[in-house]
Amino acid sequence: NINKQIFSLKPGCEEARLLDFERKALINSLFCLNDVAKAKVGCEVMLQTLQEVNKLVIFGYHRSILNALEEKLKSKNVTYFRIDGRPPLEARQRGVERFQDPSKDCRVALLSLGAANSGLTLTAASHMLFVSLHWVPAELLQAEDRCYRIGQTSSVHVRYLIAQDTVDERMWSKINGKVETTTSILNGSSATFEAEETTFEREEEEEEEELFPAVEAVEQATE
Repeated sequence: NINKQIFSLKPGCEEARLLDFERKALINSLFCLNDVAKAKVGCEVMLQTLQEVNKLVIFGYHRSILNALEEKLKSKNVTYFRIDGRPPLEARQRGVERFQDPSKDCRVALLSLGAANSGLTLTAASHMLFVSLHWVPAELLQAEDRCYRIGQTSSVHVRYLIAQDTVDERMWSKINGKVETTTSILNGSSATFEAEETTFEREEEEEEEELFPAVEAVEQATE
């Protein structure tokens, strides 16, 4: 157990620093692989949601899972725009304007948690899907605010995709712990991410062959 090894060593020593670096690298690898594993069900949840709503804002952390979702959108001829840090500022703004314009057929905003969680107004949508988590609660709250901006006239529905028995459950617990601690220090009361747990029931594997290319694209992107 790396944590036990770290605590048994003298704080600040070289061996402790190396073990801590190894621990963080391992966690980051699990975080990345977790998105790979969630790509298939993420595509299914996205398509299911699009059957119920007109516009959808999707946030993911790793480019790999964004690639998988993008390939599925293309295969279904669903109009979208994507921001992941690569498009120039002008292209980002054009995408937002298309999404916000009711006369334009742009149904999905596919966004990176690192590159698009602030400074955007996406009030044309009232539904959000987070296919990835983030260790910092403020990053998630900022991302949620993209739909909670001035001009929003509907209730906003936010859905987090959390896989059972994976690093997701540990991250979700840590996130809520940080929120509870912060709010307790600031105003003397504790709070957490208010969420209603639902289970996604997968349909029969009718599109098995179609879904595999998305997963393969994710795996190739992480090599």
